[in-house]
Amino acid sequence: MNRYNFLTTISAVALTVAIAVCRASADDWPQFRGPNRDGVSAEKGLLQKWPDGGPPKMWTSSGLGLGDSSVAVANRTIFGTGKLGDKLRLWALDEATGKPKWSTPMSDEKDVKAVEMNSTPTFANGKVYAVSGLGDLVCADADSGRILWRKSYVNDFGGMPPGFGGYSDSVLVDEGKVICVPGSKAAAIVALKAETGEVIWKTEMTDSRPGNVYSSAVTTGVGGVPLYIALLSRGQGGLTAVHAETGTLLWQYENKLCRAYPIPMPLVKGDWVFATTDMGWAVLKMAAAGKDKVTVQELKRYGGTELGCYYGGMVLANDFIYFAHYQRPGGCPPVCVGAKSWEIKWKADQMKWLDPEGKRDLESASIIYADGMLYYQYESGLLALVRADPNRFALVSTFNLKTSRAKRSTPAIANGKLYIHDHDRLYCFNIKAEGK
Repeated sequence: MNRYNFLTTISAVALTVAIAVCRASADDWPQFRGPNRDGVSAEKGLLQKWPDGGPPKMWTSSGLGLGDSSVAVANRTIFGTGKLGDKLRLWALDEATGKPKWSTPMSDEKDVKAVEMNSTPTFANGKVYAVSGLGDLVCADADSGRILWRKSYVNDFGGMPPGFGGYSDSVLVDEGKVICVPGSKAAAIVALKAETGEVIWKTEMTDSRPGNVYSSAVTTGVGGVPLYIALLSRGQGGLTAVHAETGTLLWQYENKLCRAYPIPMPLVKGDWVFATTDMGWAVLKMAAAGKDKVTVQELKRYGGTELGCYYGGMVLANDFIYFAHYQRPGGCPPVCVGAKSWEIKWKADQMKWLDPEGKRDLESASIIYADGMLYYQYESGLLALVRADPNRFALVSTFNLKTSRAKRSTPAIANGKLYIHDHDRLYCFNIKAEGK
């Protein structure tokens, strides 16, 4: 091999390694609700029962600022957001130690008192994308935190921060596009070039009233038609599907689903769409209707008192859907619904299994799934490990993280670790089974 070929080979190998380092590994958690935005981790060999007091804590990081965002884990780095004083920040920690790597201001405005930091960053191809409560969308270099480009949901797209905590959507990065949800009449859903922030398309609503938009987009396809689905407000049409290449409106569905807070992301499996808010739960069936057209049909709907989820999301495991049902009084019990039958398999109506003395309101809960187990994180700080059993409610372990404020973040699992973001702090627990 001559010197030129040798150097070329070495350069190619180095480039391959560099590209691999910039991408998320199989057991990373690179965006909101995991690799596929569905709350599911593919990791195996995790603890099937926690010790008394919870799994071993590896470290705690503090000084991260207020907010209910979850975290993204990729490229040996943890990414999150927080409000520190009058600044809304995007930050990065070392995955192994929890020590700070960098912290970058996203917003520095007088209005920050009215908003929180609820957007979870998205890692893709060496960059990290996040949205502030004021609607500042930034793209930053994942290694240094240097801002590469930014857009404003308010100034660029005519949006208005939702009244309860501000913007909360966690952007989707797909096929070189950043899909975001400003929620305005002129730009309800927007696609930007991931490299530059240049607008590719905007979905305009012909009849749109102001409303609170908190949910994030998911990607799917039906009959060869690629599409994005996002949960908008009632005045904007509710659950909304647009063509992934053009932003053209394909279908909308509301049916009293978005009268309060449209927060949970829809769950999609093939042609099926499962949608929920605190006002109900619905199953929809999509079908291609010619070139670049898709129809949708409601097959089943439950009212909010029967079945619904406030904010914590759903997970699909072995043809069954699990989440925390929003009900009053009595807290928010775990529930299991058949993904094919749409029947409620069980509902843990009695909350005494979490609070024997009945002294606290457990509020709602976020949920994720890994290695046969469900992880429920309640606002009160209580965490529950439940076996994903469609025949019965199978509680395995609990432990409590005391907090002075409600925890509305979503847990994250990456590389054998469980992450719980509690406003100013991030806890890292070892959930890898010994010898696995």
